[in-house]
Amino acid sequence: MNQKSIDLLVILATLLVLGSSACAKGYTGPSCSSCAAGYSLSGSACVPTIVGCFQYAGTACYKCNPGYFISGSKCILPIPNCVTYSGSSCSKCTTGYSGSSCSTCASGYTRSGSACVATIANCVTYNGSICLKCATGYSGLLCSTCALGYTRSGSACVVIIANCVTYSGSICSKCATGYSGSLCSTCASGYSLSGSSCVLTVAHCSAYTGSQCSKCAANYSPSGSACVPTIVGCFMYFPGGCYLCNPGYINSAATCKLA
Repeated sequence: MNQKSIDLLVILATLLVLGSSACAKGYTGPSCSSCAAGYSLSGSACVPTIVGCFQYAGTACYKCNPGYFISGSKCILPIPNCVTYSGSSCSKCTTGYSGSSCSTCASGYTRSGSACVATIANCVTYNGSICLKCATGYSGLLCSTCALGYTRSGSACVVIIANCVTYSGSICSKCATGYSGSLCSTCASGYSLSGSSCVLTVAHCSAYTGSQCSKCAANYSPSGSACVPTIVGCFMYFPGGCYLCNPGYINSAATCKLA
């Protein structure tokens, strides 16, 4: 083998080794007839590959693979809850969703499973768009009613304080007549405890039944709803003294004297 033949073999071997490096950009193979990595066939030309493209029109994608759709000249995967795209990002989400991937619940909406639903004030647990469990103190489908044992204070439901008339938050700012204290559990001045209630105090009364005095203190006797100083020998009193004396006594100027 002469030197010329050896030189020719070296040239051929070099071409085989170099392969695609001797081809135009985007082409490869011994005859530069295949598309290089990162390129795809469009007609008879190799163009930069567009991920998800099934059929090209020049350098743009004409038809995307299943699961993709065209946005501009690209194929992109759908973004759940996206209405309008800007490239591969979402520029407008479905109502209730926000963020470039529409994966965040917008203001006024709450996560329920994989969905964003309109927030129901004071709802703790959702089933779809329906509230399954309200916060403590609230009830109803919209958690808009105060539960048993709670009452309305402004827009909130607070624990009922017995004998409270007006609330400021969860604190009682005004008790019912006859009651006092932050829990309205004390009888106000001029009132006395009768069972669990506060009733108007009857002077010199030692025991009540409801709002009436049932027993007067020592040396006092009942006269209507009042307790008056006891008059020896008196059977029935009236506001001015003794009205009727016991047998053996005579009434004299509203008092009783021995006959």
